[in-house]
Amino acid sequence: MTATALDHPDEDALVLPASWRALVEPRRGSGSAVVSADPTAQERVHAAVTAATGEVGAVLDDPRTDSTLARAGHAMLAGEPTPLGAAVVASAMRGISKIHDQTRTTMAMFADAWTTAYGLTFAAEAAAKVTTIEVSWGSRTDPTHLQAADRPLQHWAPFIAVPRRMRALLTSVDDADYAAVVDALEPLRTGPCRAVTSYLLPTEQDWVSADCREIRREWWLLIHSVTTGEQLTTLVEGSEAIRLRFKEYLYAVLAHVGTAAAPAVAVAVDGAAWQEPDEQQRLIDALTLLPSDAAFDLALHRIAHPRMRPALLAMMRRFPARALRRLAAHAAGDSAIAGEAATLLRRHLLVTGSLRESVRAELDAESLAVLDGIEPPAPRPDTAPDSALPELLISPPWERRRKKAKPVVLTDLPTPPSSVRWSDGERQEWADSPKAADVFEWPADTDWDATLNGSSLRADQYAALLLQAPDEIAQRVLLRRRGMFGFWNENLLRAVVAKHEHRAAQTVLQHVLRDPMARAELLLPFVDVLVAEQIAAWLPPRTSMRPFALSWLDRHGLAAIPVFLPAALGKAGAKRVAAEEALRIIASGRAEAAVAMAAEWDAKAGAAVEALLTASPLDDLPARIPAVGDWLDIALLPPILLRDRPQALPDAAVDRVLVTLALSKPGRVYAGVAVVRESCNPASLAEFAWAIFQEWQTNGMPSSDGWVLTALGWIGDDETVRRLTPLIRAWPGENQHRRAVDALDVLAAIGTDVALMHLHAIAQKVKFAGLRNRARLKIDEVAAGLGLTSDQLADRLVPDCGLEEDGSLILDYGPRQFIVGFDESLTPFVIDEKGKQRKALPKPGATDDAELAPAAHARFAAMRKDVRTLAAEQVRRFESAMVLGRRWSSAEFHDFLLAHPLVWHLVRRLLWVVEEDGRQTGFFRVAEDRTLADIDDEPFLLRGGGVGIGHSEITVGVAHPLQLTEAENKAWAAVFADYEIVQPFRQFGRSTYELTDEERGAENLTRFAEHGQVPAQAVLGLASRGWERGDAHDHGEVQWMARPVPGGRRVVISLQPGISLWLGGDAEFQTLTKILLAEGSPANAVRGRGLVAFGELDAITASEVLAELTRLTTTS
Repeated sequence: MTATALDHPDEDALVLPASWRALVEPRRGSGSAVVSADPTAQERVHAAVTAATGEVGAVLDDPRTDSTLARAGHAMLAGEPTPLGAAVVASAMRGISKIHDQTRTTMAMFADAWTTAYGLTFAAEAAAKVTTIEVSWGSRTDPTHLQAADRPLQHWAPFIAVPRRMRALLTSVDDADYAAVVDALEPLRTGPCRAVTSYLLPTEQDWVSADCREIRREWWLLIHSVTTGEQLTTLVEGSEAIRLRFKEYLYAVLAHVGTAAAPAVAVAVDGAAWQEPDEQQRLIDALTLLPSDAAFDLALHRIAHPRMRPALLAMMRRFPARALRRLAAHAAGDSAIAGEAATLLRRHLLVTGSLRESVRAELDAESLAVLDGIEPPAPRPDTAPDSALPELLISPPWERRRKKAKPVVLTDLPTPPSSVRWSDGERQEWADSPKAADVFEWPADTDWDATLNGSSLRADQYAALLLQAPDEIAQRVLLRRRGMFGFWNENLLRAVVAKHEHRAAQTVLQHVLRDPMARAELLLPFVDVLVAEQIAAWLPPRTSMRPFALSWLDRHGLAAIPVFLPAALGKAGAKRVAAEEALRIIASGRAEAAVAMAAEWDAKAGAAVEALLTASPLDDLPARIPAVGDWLDIALLPPILLRDRPQALPDAAVDRVLVTLALSKPGRVYAGVAVVRESCNPASLAEFAWAIFQEWQTNGMPSSDGWVLTALGWIGDDETVRRLTPLIRAWPGENQHRRAVDALDVLAAIGTDVALMHLHAIAQKVKFAGLRNRARLKIDEVAAGLGLTSDQLADRLVPDCGLEEDGSLILDYGPRQFIVGFDESLTPFVIDEKGKQRKALPKPGATDDAELAPAAHARFAAMRKDVRTLAAEQVRRFESAMVLGRRWSSAEFHDFLLAHPLVWHLVRRLLWVVEEDGRQTGFFRVAEDRTLADIDDEPFLLRGGGVGIGHSEITVGVAHPLQLTEAENKAWAAVFADYEIVQPFRQFGRSTYELTDEERGAENLTRFAEHGQVPAQAVLGLASRGWERGDAHDHGEVQWMARPVPGGRRVVISLQPGISLWLGGDAEFQTLTKILLAEGSPANAVRGRGLVAFGELDAITASEVLAELTRLTTTS
């Protein structure tokens, strides 16, 4: 600190975390706790040595044991103690494993024993000499022996426990005894124990300084005794500072060198890029803990380090006055960090503006000029009075004394019987489920009792038995043979459930739990206590099974309430919490009926459920109210405005909003969030949430405050979606897959058309398969909640992007106007007043209206951003619809395609096919006036209705070339050419292929075998066409690719040698060994199971599969 500096004592104290200080070696005079020798150690050591005298003697007598060590050891055993003899015996005891595995403790007791028996000077000499005896570990053919070393042995960690304990004992002895030890150890400084003497006696700083200069190789001992920056620099100069990444050395340096350690720690930070993340973070945290200007400057100069910014912000909070001074100084300079320093200074002043005057005397003229040049923050809106606020933000329940009602526990509830609930025709459908062709058949005269009592049966035999044996026999099997068909065809199990109904519940549940994602559907009919328990466990939003759990609850509704009662009214724990949540979901919007259902089962249960459902949700608080991290300061956040007046929440209310958000969890949003949303301006809330999120990012995204991300879903808006989506797409590539998956919940929670559009786009196309699959599950969950398929939901998610109903948009600049149009790929363009088409909207000029022009320009920019996000996806969807044969009802076609302001621009560029009751009846295109036209440009009328689309039995789809004759293809292509209609993808002129007669009867398509090897990256590229990648095996190899086709089947490519994901597939080539059509899993298909002939494919699917395989094998 300079002579003119103001005194900020609170910013000059080094405060190490208690967990760090606990690892610092004790030092005399440092205020360490009093340490005294363990009075029992002498007896314990004596007993152990006496019991092992013979074995220790054998070590000493080994001809390879150093003779001097042997003599000293034997003398010690004979009752003639010397420090060397004591060290030898201790080493031998460790060598023969009589002092074993808990080495740091058990070796340390020798120091206590020696101190008690022979005194401090003896013990200190022995402790020093232990470190220079090398033990060669023994075996039957190579007995243990001892050798003298010429330096302390760093790698013998157990032996270091002895001098470590001795150093601790020396912290508490009186001055005379300590001086005697100094005198006793000084002669050892000419031998191999030299560095150990400096370690044992860190007060002898002349020794330490000399050793740092002359025997630097013993840095690992000396580092615990250095106290000056000069000693430290000498000891770990240059790149050797990286040694500080080890916490025991780093903490010792911080504790005893203090701020003078900053340069060495900074050098270690520079060299830590290749170290483990926790080591990097530890070094950065250490640098920013040091209370000095030099440490602050060193940290600031390293702000580009990906982990430094959060730590520097914490340093600014820890030392606010120092930060203000140093940031002003750097901002006034011309270094590379001047701009960064100025940005941080402006931010810092928002939080610590009150220090502005108090530090002025410490600043030079240039720094003062920078400080004075920063304008104070813009005035904030007037603060709302308490009378305008909801009670939650004035006196929330967590700030009041509250007595939580004791939960009702009913242990005597009758257990509801297991049952099944079928939808119309479902049981028969399950009973008729197609079985595998090779399913086992039991003879009609089977002796069932003998069969069950005989040798064990195969899994397929058990499964067949359940279908073919008498009920009495089958039920005995169900009771005693659970899990007997773990690998078998799910269709068999459907048939088993249809036959045995509730009696199969536990067997099926056990089977499902082996692979819930693939098998959960088998649980749909069951209403059973154990099944309900599992359904409740699947409800948390972060579980991939939540969509299924919600569909199960929706299917059974109030009828499921009794099976949740035993857990919901049972003892406290996770099962109770999950069951209570299930009851709340079932009772949503029908609480009275839910209570009545519970009461019908049990009167006491009805009262308990009523109490659960009617309790004030604001009082549903955890035992411990979460604390918002100290990284967040509300001075950095935008104000939250009230919904009905231009006033802002006071700071105390903002703090309560933060607690309200922190109380919420995915799937369990605290009821106070609804109060906040109802009371506050939505736009200001969304900006507030995004500002918190940015602060969270800037401060390293601490996991303890993960609520910040999910809060975006509770109070975010469409702009939040646009900002968050690019991060979601990027996070998996930054090892943040979990965070990206959590952010999908945010998009779903926001729930607007824009949010769901972006969620659907991620589900369809993102380069990270794990994220894409989770997004698909989330879309399925949302769609199921609306009673739609994911495709139907996607139709409803396409925003109009601000276009008028007729699909037009006029941008008004005042003196001039522009009309927006779209090309075949939905890329927007504008047409000016002269009819000239422009790719981009010109910027407002001097003659344009000052208000209209900028607003119109901003509107076009926002629209273009949204269209860019959805354009490619919409094109892909229509091509996929053509390939997969998707059909829209006439009403859906009109409402979501023809009438949509944006989508119709694509619709009019395609040829459409009409079917009635599945029978093809005609083709049409959409004219520019949105009427329908046939091949002769005559109005096209759909059966049963006029031009305005009438009856729902009429379905419409994107026409595939194979649905037209050759003449029809040419005629329609000519019409589109005459009207200069450019198509978004190849519809006319699309390459088509056919299976040969031989291929139709084959299960393996061999026509591509002659094409040799295909680059692995080209194979993986099939994913962009809807192919699924096989799971990587133990060696990270993908063995197959699969393409879903109609009928629940898959075309499977078997690969050799397999694509190594560890190597990224680079420069690898694959042989397409088999191309199969599978009814079951692709993994089973490559083993030859569950195959069907390719003739099962319809002509369009076969053509598209052949086209994709042709492109793969001819263009790679």
